[in-house]
Formats: sequence, C-alpha cells, structure tokens
Amino acid sequence: RHMSYLQKHPSITRGRINNFTSDNQWKDVNLQAVLYDLKVSGEPHVKLEVWSAPGQERPPFSHAVKQEYRPAKVGESFGPSWTTHWFRVTASIPDSFKGKAVQFLFDTNSEAMVWSADGEPIMGLTGGGGGERHVDYLLTPSASANEPPRTFYMEMA
Repeated sequence: RHMSYLQKHPSITRGRINNFTSDNQWKDVNLQAVLYDLKVSGEPHVKLEVWSAPGQERPPFSHAVKQEYRPAKVGESFGPSWTTHWFRVTASIPDSFKGKAVQFLFDTNSEAMVWSADGEPIMGLTGGGGGERHVDYLLTPSASANEPPRTFYMEMA
C-alpha cells in the first residue's frame, strides 16, 4: 500500500501546518494575519485587572468579584501551578469596528472560564498550542457605533 509523505511523517506535517496557524514567528504572514481585520490591545480599549486567590483555593464567583483587583498586563506570569486567578475585563469596542464581529482573545496557556458580570458562566477557553486550543470569546457578532463598555470576568485555573 502506498503512503503519502504526509502519512509517513506526521510530526513534520503537523509542524508545517502549525507554522500556518499559530501565533509564532510567522504570524504576520500565516493564517493568523488574515483571521482578524482589526486588532486593539490594552487601554483604553481593554482594561485588564486581576485578583489571585490565596493558596490553592477555588473561590466561587460571588466571593471573587468582591475582592480588590490590581492592574494586569499581557505577558504577565501567574502561578504557581494549580492556583486560581480571576480577571476583570472591561472591553470598549472602537467605532471603527462597526459592522464587524468582535472577539476577545485570551490565551493563558491553561484553562479559563468566561463569566458574565452577573455571575453566569458563559464558556470555557483552552489555551496553549494543542489541538484543543480555543481562546476566543465573541463579544458581539456585529458591532455598532457607540457600543457601551462591556465588563466580564475570566477565571483562570
């Protein structure tokens, strides 16, 4: 039976596919470059705050939202392993996004849960580079001008 090169060398094939889909050194010329028309990060568009639960506690939403949050930034490390960190996110959608679907991308290289400001679990996220990677949360399928800021929470554990 004849096997294609792709079947004979699956790790090489996966590596090459990964170059076209990952947020890596090729991100400016691979699929990542064309997936999103417009991007914003940081204030004033995204205000990111964090509260880290003590030890290995798993506090419920009702407790976490009452805590004092501090400013956080993209690229900051959180740990150690098996600890829980709650993020309060306030997203302001620019008028230039009018008519576009707007997604919030949050890749912690771990698992996270998106919570509404009212304490309803919305969806789970899985970060990292594996096949189960899902790091996008849809804020709106079609933005309008003068969108009000949206506040939601992310539980990272």
